[in-house]
Amino acid sequence: MINKLTIFLLVLILFTNCTKKQSDLEFEQEVFYEVFPKILDSVYRDRNSHIPPPKDEEALKVYNKELAKYFEDKTKRVVSVDDEVKALFINNLIKFDLKNFNINDTLALKKSYNIDLNLLKKDKYVFKYRSTFPESYNMWENAEYDFYLAGEISFTRFLFNNKKNTAYLMCKYSCGMRASETYEIYIEKKGENWIIKEKKLIAIS
Repeated sequence: MINKLTIFLLVLILFTNCTKKQSDLEFEQEVFYEVFPKILDSVYRDRNSHIPPPKDEEALKVYNKELAKYFEDKTKRVVSVDDEVKALFINNLIKFDLKNFNINDTLALKKSYNIDLNLLKKDKYVFKYRSTFPESYNMWENAEYDFYLAGEISFTRFLFNNKKNTAYLMCKYSCGMRASETYEIYIEKKGENWIIKEKKLIAIS
């Protein structure tokens, strides 16, 4: 009788822990899909707007006219989205800044999860999985598309604080072969909504 009871309790504890992890993951995914458009808007760069303008005065007038026409175009831009939200790697340099976070959350630190593009808000952009594009520089330099490829974005897992009202993540956005920026981002829950509390540029390539 004791053995059966012990086995039952162990199974119950195991089931409870698995259920809790799944619930934590679902919670994180809900937050991810809510803040995704806010983060994308905050890091978005259009490679057409960063082409150096000509020095010749007449050519500059034509350039500015074409640029203005381009930004008046409301056609949706295509953004490549990494297929997965990657596991978060915490090094010693930033561990102190995250002392109030759940650093032992191995679910966020060791596991990735797939992104469902159907759940992303599509009012400004069209999203395509990164896996549908060529590798490396061929994505930008040697490929021809029947659409305008605006940029590429990827995310790490969210690391929540103990109260689960603030989260830390990293995000990388690229709009060309040599135009990538990596950010550390803190988001915070205000009322019923999640907002970007702080964004720090940590790498440019």
